[in-house]
Amino acid sequence: MLMFIDSIWLIFNQILVFSSLVYLYDIKCPDFSERNLRAKGFCSEHTPDRYACLYDVNAFIRVESCDRMADYSSRGEKYVISGALADRSCQCDHKNGFHFVIQPRDPCNCLPVEEDCSCYYDPHKDIHISVRICTTGEAHSPSLSNRESKDNYTEPSSFHNKLDTGISVLSSIKTLRSLTGNVNIVVAIDIGTTSSVYAFSISSSTDIQLNKAWNTGNRGLCSPKTPTCILLKRQTLEPVNIGYDAQKEYSDHVYDNEADNYLFVDKFKMKLYGAENISDTMMIEDIKGHPVPAIQVFSNMICMLKKRVESEIPNSNSVNYNVQWVLTIPAAWTDRAETFMRTCAERAGIVNDQNDNLMIVVESESASVYIHHLLRDHKLDATITEFPRKYLVIDLGGGTDDITAHRISKHGNLKEICKPSGSGHGGKAVDKQLLSCLEELVGKKVIQSLEKKGNFLELLDEIESINNLLSACTSKKGLLTCKFPLYLLNELCKEHCGKEFQEILNTSKKYNKKLVLVNDRLRIDQELIVTFISKVASDIVQDIKFVLIKAKTDAIKTFIVVGGFSNSDVIRDTLKQAFPTVQIIYPPGDVDLAVVKGAVLYGQNPQYIKPCSKTKSLK
Repeated sequence: MLMFIDSIWLIFNQILVFSSLVYLYDIKCPDFSERNLRAKGFCSEHTPDRYACLYDVNAFIRVESCDRMADYSSRGEKYVISGALADRSCQCDHKNGFHFVIQPRDPCNCLPVEEDCSCYYDPHKDIHISVRICTTGEAHSPSLSNRESKDNYTEPSSFHNKLDTGISVLSSIKTLRSLTGNVNIVVAIDIGTTSSVYAFSISSSTDIQLNKAWNTGNRGLCSPKTPTCILLKRQTLEPVNIGYDAQKEYSDHVYDNEADNYLFVDKFKMKLYGAENISDTMMIEDIKGHPVPAIQVFSNMICMLKKRVESEIPNSNSVNYNVQWVLTIPAAWTDRAETFMRTCAERAGIVNDQNDNLMIVVESESASVYIHHLLRDHKLDATITEFPRKYLVIDLGGGTDDITAHRISKHGNLKEICKPSGSGHGGKAVDKQLLSCLEELVGKKVIQSLEKKGNFLELLDEIESINNLLSACTSKKGLLTCKFPLYLLNELCKEHCGKEFQEILNTSKKYNKKLVLVNDRLRIDQELIVTFISKVASDIVQDIKFVLIKAKTDAIKTFIVVGGFSNSDVIRDTLKQAFPTVQIIYPPGDVDLAVVKGAVLYGQNPQYIKPCSKTKSLK
């Protein structure tokens, strides 16, 4: 019976071939499951593999052909027909045999919310439905061209699939990557000294996507980065949460007197700077001084970021995807630190069986790649016409200022002119000065007691937000406001100083006009913060001069400056005044994301720029 149906179908298709002039204006490209059958009917039995059904965007018609296959857009990619599914009704019940193009955020709900509407009914539960990431192709007669897209689509396992009410099945031209030997997704993870971020690209697109914004829990703000911290269960060292969520959960445990059951570790990346005894048995301390295996901290941080990546990219851990992972490291790190990070990545599960999908790239080189990319795409200032042959990369982050001198040889090789330099002159140095003010007012014992309370992390967040607010202010005069744990601080001040905080502040000639207490808010004179930033800026200038002396060359006339702290107008003005003849390049709009974006570009094309000895694919 099945053979008879196939024969009728073949005859029907032959009739369509002879009436092609009419059919040309009214055809529907076959679904994937019907394509082979259509090819046998439309073409001869000897050339079904050369069948193509393409949409001509100039003539607004679909054209079938047997004389040539669709052009290869790049190695491992070709045009294919695919079915796209769009759910208009949102009445799909995943417990009754429905599958989703994009998995619902909450798999326990029968009916997903509107954002999760992408379902279709699949009666063949034993057949795997794979989601693929493609680019859209356009047929411009007589040749084909590409248009980048980020569409997710799936191919039904059988054309007998029953679709839910309101779902439309569409056909379109796609550029489908080969499932072997090609990188479909590049994911870069940048674990910074104070904050972390990841970014990814799909199907070699230069459209780099950042992770979903993190809810800071402070002032209702969101951030592309999250603090480099992790909360672990004390007994099992099992990860509970990372970043802002870890801070909030730990604060809650402190309030509930349950903090002893957990380990809160933050700014742990600093432990690897200059350390010579790095090994799998290395120990670091949590916020209370309890020893924690460093390898557990780093590997769990990577693992938690990996899980978040997988939640944002549907089926990213599927065998149908080839994921290239990229980790960034500072140029000043030792080889032992680099090897340690690779071990942590392996434990986190981001290294495949072939051991060939992990790259480790130096942060300064990632920044160079990103600037090179912006220059090539004419996204830098018009006065910057070519990439410099010798330059400094100055990465001003939260914890450190990392400075590297680079030169590019005539063969295009990127070299370090001298040993990289890094110190603790980052954004957190400003926070420390403000905390020192409070300690100067109330004494060291009060601050030490405050550090043991959940409010302390909240206070640190508020202090950090003050720096961000200052960067956004056009005027550097006036007062900035932050939440203040006044009730707790009053109790500690009465215990250790014999009077409340307001009384202490009133008697301070140095700070009584710089700090103003209004209810449970502390208002801080902007000029005081500017003074703190200026001091750190001066230290950064000295660090830069030190590297220039080590480089032993007068040919460095360009600085590439990245990192979130470089957003500060005070920092930029100080650098301009200290180095008036130097061309200073800031990536427009995203100085704090240049490293992670450059790492994605490097993962897409390791030959983008020939690297120093450290940047390599570790195999």
